[in-house]
Amino acid sequence: DPMYQHNIQQNRDRIQFMKGNVNATPWLNVDGIIVDVWPFTPANLSGAYNTRMAVPASVGLTVFHQRISPDSVEVTVQTTNLSTLPSGTWKLRVLAIEDPINYTTAPGSNGERFFPHVFRKAVPTSAGENYPTAPGMYQFTYRYKFESAWVDSNTYAIAYVQDDVTKEVLNSSSSRFASSVPVELTSFTATSQSKGILLEWTTASETNNYGFEIEKSTDGNIYSTEAFIAGKGTTLAETNYSYFITGLPNGEVYVRLKQIDYDGTATYTKVETVNFDLVPENLTIHSNYPNPFNPSTVIRYALPADGFAEMKVYNATGELVKVLISGEMPAGQHQVTFDATGLNSGVYFVRLVSKSGQSIRKVSLLK
Repeated sequence: DPMYQHNIQQNRDRIQFMKGNVNATPWLNVDGIIVDVWPFTPANLSGAYNTRMAVPASVGLTVFHQRISPDSVEVTVQTTNLSTLPSGTWKLRVLAIEDPINYTTAPGSNGERFFPHVFRKAVPTSAGENYPTAPGMYQFTYRYKFESAWVDSNTYAIAYVQDDVTKEVLNSSSSRFASSVPVELTSFTATSQSKGILLEWTTASETNNYGFEIEKSTDGNIYSTEAFIAGKGTTLAETNYSYFITGLPNGEVYVRLKQIDYDGTATYTKVETVNFDLVPENLTIHSNYPNPFNPSTVIRYALPADGFAEMKVYNATGELVKVLISGEMPAGQHQVTFDATGLNSGVYFVRLVSKSGQSIRKVSLLK
């Protein structure tokens, strides 16, 4: 078998991986799942196949395969997890396939000359790549060397997400039959600003796009719908969208888009995490921690406006002992460490001054 001999190790890898999963006939293996078809009839065979194929796919894949140099090929796989994947050891596997291979003279003793969809290479290795389980959109790019024994025009790529233990395949796709992408999202960003979070995203094209639900979460698990932004239906023009989220608590905020087609099909973007701090209304020095302290303490403070700010420490007699900050500062919540090494035990006063006013707090150094 010249095709086997061309890539012995990876052919052996694939045989060993599936060994025991297909060990008798007339078992049916579809999506990596074995279905015992007995008694064997055409109706039972098609029935088992249709039952398995009726299971909704939780992963969508699109595969692109292109020659980028005389001897190199690039494969790009775009995937979408519509929901959290079930527990398992999920791997993304990518294979280079040649179809057909047609020999002038039969290479073997059985006289066969025509071979469809022949495995040529696993990219980057037979082991595949660990695949993420969280909802969202992902992209993987691989490159491999094109070999002289292959026919360029007959070579393509397939990709599939498979459990390493059960062999179950959640979905697969081919660069020959790339699925239509309803919305080609080229960017999605979330930026913390003084009063909220600015979301901006751009689509290169849209097909039957009903619109986007904006979802937010404070724990990364439970999401609520913030707003709905109507899509453009079908367009080949680039479209820019934006939305400003307000009324948020301080801390980490998780945001994502839920893109919805006219038929109800939904696809989630990746989750963006933003550390949001609402700009305070007043200039304030918050309680330091620890207090009393030795030899250092963290002082948190709030600035309601951008500008020059200065924080100085004085002893009980009014003598300046330390300058903690002095310079241009952005509005928001901040913190600074007061290291009192070399100072005597006692009460000290921290004074914060900016164009918004001043704030004073007493701290205690106890050695």
